[in-house]
Amino acid sequence: MLRLLYRWLLCLHPPYFKRRFGEEMLSIFDLAPGSLARTGLIADGSFSLVRQWLLRSEYWEEPTHQTASDGVPLFYTFDNFKPRPGALIDGAVLSVVMFCAVCLAIRYSLDHPVWMPFPDVRAENSLPHVAMRNSSTTPMNATGVPSANGQRSDAGAVRTRNTFPQIGMGKAREGSNPRATHLATAPDQRKTNSLTAMPDTGSNSEPAGQRTIQLPHPSGKYGVSRIAYDWIDKARRENYATDPHTRREIMVNVWYPTRSGSGQSALSEYLPHAQAIARNLKDVPSNDIEEAWGSSWTTIFSGRVLTDTYERKPIFPGSERFPVLIFSPGFTAPSTSYTTLIEGVVSQGYVVASIEPTYDVAAVAFPDGRVIPFKPQWQPGAEPPPTGETWQQFLDRIRAFDAPHVETWAADIQFVIDQLGALENSGREAAPFAGRIDLRNIGTWGHSLGGRAAVRACQVDSRTKACLNADGGIAEEAGLPAKPSMWIDVYHEPATNAQLAVHKITRKEWEKFHRAKLAATEQRLRACPGGCYRLTIKIPGTDHYSFTDSPVLDAESEEDLDRAVRSLQLIEAYTVAFFDKQLKHRAAPLLDQPTSSAGITLEKYGRAQ
Repeated sequence: MLRLLYRWLLCLHPPYFKRRFGEEMLSIFDLAPGSLARTGLIADGSFSLVRQWLLRSEYWEEPTHQTASDGVPLFYTFDNFKPRPGALIDGAVLSVVMFCAVCLAIRYSLDHPVWMPFPDVRAENSLPHVAMRNSSTTPMNATGVPSANGQRSDAGAVRTRNTFPQIGMGKAREGSNPRATHLATAPDQRKTNSLTAMPDTGSNSEPAGQRTIQLPHPSGKYGVSRIAYDWIDKARRENYATDPHTRREIMVNVWYPTRSGSGQSALSEYLPHAQAIARNLKDVPSNDIEEAWGSSWTTIFSGRVLTDTYERKPIFPGSERFPVLIFSPGFTAPSTSYTTLIEGVVSQGYVVASIEPTYDVAAVAFPDGRVIPFKPQWQPGAEPPPTGETWQQFLDRIRAFDAPHVETWAADIQFVIDQLGALENSGREAAPFAGRIDLRNIGTWGHSLGGRAAVRACQVDSRTKACLNADGGIAEEAGLPAKPSMWIDVYHEPATNAQLAVHKITRKEWEKFHRAKLAATEQRLRACPGGCYRLTIKIPGTDHYSFTDSPVLDAESEEDLDRAVRSLQLIEAYTVAFFDKQLKHRAAPLLDQPTSSAGITLEKYGRAQ
């Protein structure tokens, strides 16, 4: 609609103007990042049209271009291009009016939210109980039982690059060392009973104790931009929908390399459409919300988590084609919870399409204003278990829960690859990255349950070349891919006595089971047909959530923050090294030889040796 309006404005200009500038102006409009920027171009075109009507006495006549002896046009002078009588006065009045209008608009925007992304959302979409953040795959990664949720050791840190996030009050993005103000939020503020008490993101005021957090900056040479898509797979029905005719619908964020620096583009929200989601969560107790977004949920929903990602910027100039990674998050976790890790990978020269699995994450917001909440369902480790359930029955119940989710999410990955292929020839208006993605080098990547889905998609889709499973474990019933793969595991606490007592299993029996499970996993990896790497991280403070932004957002001390950033840097380094080797066919010194030191063990199997 906006494009049609802009074309109509161009048609109102004189013919010579359209011939000379029309295509260029339309191209600039197509590359404009977002509706707000395009609206500004329409306003500029309108003012240009008014100025020409007022100042030009013979509007439709093409000016005569005087040329010098060498054929180069001379600049107009006041004598050969005189405005009509009174035009200078009209122009001055018009300039004053425009200046006043802009000043009033700026003054109004300082005190009022001037842009709301959604209309009021539907009342029936209010969110029920929000799911716990631990995924079903967490218990089975190392121990075979649910580990304590969110327990992070207070000692030790990974020593790699000395890069820190800048955290401070207000909207400052730079400063000497403002990280101490990360602790500004009081405990009672984090436990607000509802989102109705949150400050409006359109306000210019800084509530007492409210903090602003800058995520760690990307390490690569490229800037990062993002565009969101609402895609419907007409070939699959939505299993959780009450209407049997409802098709599977997902939101996908595509992150791609761009020039560093803002230019004319705005920074992306950390959680897109946070206000629409917040309105749906207004009746949900804060402790339930905290299970989904962590203790910094008030900061997230207030728009005070700052990223280095821009909205719809042009892709990095040149002809280079970037490999594609399809990312699946952990169960209940929005893909934007991995912003730091995704930004780091994209800045190294990748296009990442991150999926929001509808009904399986805390809330998914769509462009038309709908917010679909998490579908309450059983999760492994939830107490109490069925009466008389044995240990083996518990494990069977976990497998029965995981299997259909893995298949659905793997199908989502395949569908996203289909959609990216369709966008490749759609033009830059629909996809800023069109013509610049390398669909011959596609990798799948995921965390927790999403890691298993990534492996499954890599197994069944011939278009994929490699996969990375980040702390998703190796399902006993699933085969390993015939393509290069990488498995990143972190340390998980052993089962507690209370957990063992619930299922009537002794510590000795559990340890025997655990040793057998580790031996079976080792044997399967040695027989991996595509060759694989296995990175095991046993560093204090690095746990299942170290792949996400949660440890950075929830840090309560500089030591916590330092540990969280260094864990992310370590994970990013190995992730990029693996995909560089498999998709860019580059040397990867980090993977060249097995490493076993400082709590990090890298093993190679099969063709990876």
